[in-house]
Amino acid sequence: MVGQVLEKAFKGEKGMPYGRLDLPNGSGMSQGWVPGGCFVLAEIGTISMEWVTLGMETGDLHYKELAETVQNFTREHVGESGIYSNFVRPTEEGLEGCSSAISFAGCADSYYEYILKVRQNHSF
Repeated sequence: MVGQVLEKAFKGEKGMPYGRLDLPNGSGMSQGWVPGGCFVLAEIGTISMEWVTLGMETGDLHYKELAETVQNFTREHVGESGIYSNFVRPTEEGLEGCSSAISFAGCADSYYEYILKVRQNHSF
């Protein structure tokens, strides 16, 4: 199944999903324009929603659990402002911003939009 191949994208630190996957060797990687070791916030939201839905539609809750791991980690490590950097890096201490860029536009908007949709449509 496609899900079994693509789940290799969730091999980032703390289970974060990579936005790109090299299918022949199964390794995930960030977009080339993203600061090293960082993840695009919008991709975290987008991929999480897609995987929760995949789990619910296929009945294979393993996919949903991959997304829940990511969502639980991000929710537990939000900063005082409640707003994340557009690019984030998971660390042992939490979620570190990789840039000073913070917005509700590109690179971040999907995270906030999809988190609301996932919580509204699926029990987390």
